[in-house]
Amino acid sequence: MEHRERRSEHRHPLRLGVEVRFAEGGAKGMLRCHSGNVGLGGIYLAAGDLPLETDLQVELVLSTLANGADCPLLPARVLRSDGDGCALSFSPLDAERERGLRRFLLLVKTAQRH
Repeated sequence: MEHRERRSEHRHPLRLGVEVRFAEGGAKGMLRCHSGNVGLGGIYLAAGDLPLETDLQVELVLSTLANGADCPLLPARVLRSDGDGCALSFSPLDAERERGLRRFLLLVKTAQRH
């Protein structure tokens, strides 16, 4: 079966530090990994052995050490996991979080051009 692209927003190939926070079955967890790409609608986490199951609700913190920029805490849901990583969609973001994500992405993309 061929995978069909269903993204509603453009993704940018950005390597960012990502902290994934989750709670499952009464246990809380946190892991760190890197993004493969990110956009306003979601993110792909580039790490093959992430223990994140489909439909798991998580919170993400995106960061970059290059300019010390941080993004607001982003709620997300795991869409799929493959051998290379996991695709997540951001849960509906309120206006403040969406503005914060837009500013963060603009700052990171601008910094990577220089």
